[in-house]
Amino acid sequence: MKPYVFFTETTRPRTRPSSNGGASRSFFSSAIMRCNAVIPGIVEGWNVSVGSADDRAAAAKFFHVNMTEDDSAWTNNVMKPFIGKTMQMTGIDIEERNAFNTLIETAVLTGTVLWTITPGPQSGLGGAWVEHINGAYTGVAHVAGYVSRTSWIENDNKSLFGHTIANDWGVVDAISVTTTTVVLRYWSYKKAKFTMTWQLQSARDAIV
Repeated sequence: MKPYVFFTETTRPRTRPSSNGGASRSFFSSAIMRCNAVIPGIVEGWNVSVGSADDRAAAAKFFHVNMTEDDSAWTNNVMKPFIGKTMQMTGIDIEERNAFNTLIETAVLTGTVLWTITPGPQSGLGGAWVEHINGAYTGVAHVAGYVSRTSWIENDNKSLFGHTIANDWGVVDAISVTTTTVVLRYWSYKKAKFTMTWQLQSARDAIV
């Protein structure tokens, strides 16, 4: 993806008069370095490849959150240790029940629900979160932006037992994280509210 350069009042390149009438090279270079430090594709905390600007703004408003503009949340968050690993959804506690989260519950209780967090486009970044249920591909989610290192907004598309949910938006809060297990509180437009437990599929993948 072509890098995005987002200028603010503190990062916009400016010039200062020098003794030879030109711009101060050191000042201009430092401004460019600050701009290049921005993660490509992340603008004002959002991954601009996920949904439209209107979609992203609507999700933030609906879930009553604001994205952090601290880009380090993308490279230093609670899920970073699990990048490149597969986790099994072993538990679900439904807070607001609907037809689709009931299907998810059935899948968890009777089958094998696996999520793989793929590596992103550069070191330290997570990519797509890919779901398989009983060995079949059932959906994919993408992080749209981080509220904090333990909370984020995601967008996903999912198909389960002949039922499809497209372009759903949700907010995720990590409420417990160990070297092998993550407990996530989830709330989305179409899948309502529930808490899910994910465990590393293989003990050898435990974070040390």
